[in-house]
Amino acid sequence: MERTAVCLSVGIVMGLMPLLWGTSLLCFMLAWIFGLNHILIQALNYLLYPVQLSLLWPFFYFGGNLFGAPASDIKAVLNDMNIPMWELFPTIWMANLHALLLWCILASVCIPILYALFTFALKRRRKTPE
Repeated sequence: MERTAVCLSVGIVMGLMPLLWGTSLLCFMLAWIFGLNHILIQALNYLLYPVQLSLLWPFFYFGGNLFGAPASDIKAVLNDMNIPMWELFPTIWMANLHALLLWCILASVCIPILYALFTFALKRRRKTPE
């Protein structure tokens, strides 16, 4: 029951990570290292993909503002089509790093809260006669 609550909590938080290319691999590695249910954590990861896409810009925006790189700078750089692609990488890299740092802060708060909620719900469900 506790492992299921951990799997649900980690799967939801990992599914919302502002990183498009690696969440499936990270979920697989976490499930393998901690002995979690691979199918459940990957299913949550894939089910939350539309939410992850919709939260990309807020993570970039608030992460940039939190760490002193306003999102308007990113928008200005991306709107200028005369910039060569290799000069865009540092800006995009830093914006993604700021978004991931904000996600880490939120994840460290959300995982314990989700774990407590899922543990309570699963224990309550187990006690309820069918």
